[in-house]
Amino acid sequence: LDFCVGGQYASGNTGTRAVITPVGDNAQVWIAHGDGSPASNPNGVWQYGRLPGSTFERYGDTAWLGTLAFWRRYPSEVATVFNTAYYPFWLNPTDPIFFPERSLQIHPESDGTPMTVRFTAPVKGLYRADTHFTTRNWGVGTTTRVGVATGGSPIWNDFIWKPNGENHKRFNSPTGYPIALNAGQSIDFFVSNGGNGYFSDSTGVWPFVQRQKNATSPSTTASLSGNQGSSGWYVGPVQVTLSSMDDMPGVASTMYRVDGGDWQTYSGPFTLSDDGRHTVGYLSTDLDGNAEAERSVTVNIDSKPPTVTPADLIDPTWRNTSLSQEFTSSDSLSGLASPADAAFTLTASAESPDKNTPTVVSRSVSDVAGNFILRKVSAFIDLSAPLTSPAIGGSIPKGGGDGFAGSATIDMTMTNDVFSRVTEKLSGLAATYYSIVKGFKTSVPGNLTFSTYAQPIVWSTVGDFTVFYYSKDNAGNVEQVRWRTFSVKNK
Repeated sequence: LDFCVGGQYASGNTGTRAVITPVGDNAQVWIAHGDGSPASNPNGVWQYGRLPGSTFERYGDTAWLGTLAFWRRYPSEVATVFNTAYYPFWLNPTDPIFFPERSLQIHPESDGTPMTVRFTAPVKGLYRADTHFTTRNWGVGTTTRVGVATGGSPIWNDFIWKPNGENHKRFNSPTGYPIALNAGQSIDFFVSNGGNGYFSDSTGVWPFVQRQKNATSPSTTASLSGNQGSSGWYVGPVQVTLSSMDDMPGVASTMYRVDGGDWQTYSGPFTLSDDGRHTVGYLSTDLDGNAEAERSVTVNIDSKPPTVTPADLIDPTWRNTSLSQEFTSSDSLSGLASPADAAFTLTASAESPDKNTPTVVSRSVSDVAGNFILRKVSAFIDLSAPLTSPAIGGSIPKGGGDGFAGSATIDMTMTNDVFSRVTEKLSGLAATYYSIVKGFKTSVPGNLTFSTYAQPIVWSTVGDFTVFYYSKDNAGNVEQVRWRTFSVKNK
């Protein structure tokens, strides 16, 4: 920045020129005359207003200046008349004042309330301020207080005194960037009256601010949330949240991409729902353009259990043998948790506990992610044969003795009003068979012909006899043939 320190008068005398150079190449620079507007009070980094205390009161556009342009651009613009509510005094238009080129001409209010040019930090950072104040006075000697403040507290102030002429003061931050500002904090370049209650007719100011750019890139971290399974796998959708940190000047943007796809601007948590092994890449860039190297996080999702074939084997009919089924398993994503589950056999062999409850054997097959599926074999199993206990009865012969007079009744009904003749607790009785032969037998002949028992048998043939019998249940269990003897006598 090249400007005239001493100013130029109507007579054409030229003051000393000075040069302000940014401290280092890595600096961001704001210059009031270049960033503002000559016709309005901008709402950007530069504003002008008053400081009645520690609170800044911004002047509204050009209302406080009337027809006077706020910015002086030497030599084409000449200040001649100052006559507004805040600035009630007059300069002889025949003796105009020429302020230095591109300077900003400001003046305290009539009661001495400071006038300021305010710089508002757009981002957090370390700043350096540099400015020249040049005063011009006509008439009595005055003392003008000039200074620089942050947060309402001066960090530098000085006095310019000249009975009838001009003088200047310069402020620049010490070496480096000692002014630490958060975004929204400010630096004020102010002018007010001196100790004697007077101030110069006009003061020119050249506000100049630099910010040291940050060479450190942001740091971004990723956090995952969802239904977590085992071994780093999720078993459902996963929400990804990216958090970026950058102390100065702050994060400008965060980008991400999934599985090497297109970069997207991160605006908030996003969800991955598809099964698979995903890679989320991400990085952030700060307001100085520093971008971190791409980082990544792996998101493994397996929401489905292994595949097991065939389906469950369920036999609703009664049987007296075991029931087996061979199964094969696979899992194409996270893999089977146990290699032994790749092929296995389930066998239902135990007898069922009651007639309404089948025998069930099952196996849980899990994948590495923690998903599982059950396979089972279910069967009604009856391993016990029925037990037949026939009742033989009739009239007692006259004169007593063994046997029955006239006839004998053989009852092998499974149930009656007194007790069961056949015991069968599970699958149920299928049939009872019998065969009656003459004589008392002590073993089972090989040529017996059995008939199906349907109802009690009334046997009236006189003689000695043996009844052979057995029962069969619905599971196919057959009772061992047993026998009983009886006699029928004449009445």
